[in-house]
Formats: sequence, C-alpha cells, structure tokens
Amino acid sequence: MKNIFIFLIIAGSVLYSQKLKFSGEIKQASLVKCTGDNIDSAWLNDIALKVNDNSYFIFGFDRDDSIKYTLKVKYLNNAFITKEFKPRKVEIQNITTIISKIFVVYQLLVGIQKRIDY
Repeated sequence: MKNIFIFLIIAGSVLYSQKLKFSGEIKQASLVKCTGDNIDSAWLNDIALKVNDNSYFIFGFDRDDSIKYTLKVKYLNNAFITKEFKPRKVEIQNITTIISKIFVVYQLLVGIQKRIDY
C-alpha cells in the first residue's frame, strides 16, 4: 500500500510539471510567451526555439499566416508534449477609416480653438 501511495505522488508530480502556460493570443500578428516547469527544449514546426534557464520561450506569428503549427516541447525527464494550433485571423483595419476619424477629431479641436480665440 505504501509503494502505491509513493508511486501516485511521483506520477502526479511528473504530470503536474508537464503543464504549459501561454501568455498572449494565438492569432496572426501576435507574440506568445510560453512557460512550464523543467522544459529542456521546444520546436515550432521543427524550428528550434530558444528556452531560457527559467523554462520560458517565445514565438510569434506573421500577419498573413494561414498554416497549421505544431509545437513540440521536451522536458528534462525526456517526456514530450505536442500541441497543434492554427492562428485565427485578425481583422485588418483600413487606414483610411482611421485617418478620417482622426481628421474629424482634429476639426472639432480646431473649431473649439477658434471659438476660444474670438
């Protein structure tokens, strides 16, 4: 009974240490920071990612990405985790809309200034 209890504690700690935490959205034109415990190395579509001493690594996506990505993470105990994802599309803003909004605000400010000057 004691051996089973010790085995469950060890197995639970190994499984717990293999969680990945993502900071950032998995979408086009974004940067994602990933962390976990005891990460040895990581690959994104077979391209090696640099993992620092605190088990952090960063990857990102181009604005026009449309392919599926495979993230493969190797832990110090030689266990592997593989995650597949496809960045979701981002709505591309039209610059003429932004400029027209800025121009409207500028016209309001100029109008207010003219009223103050008179």
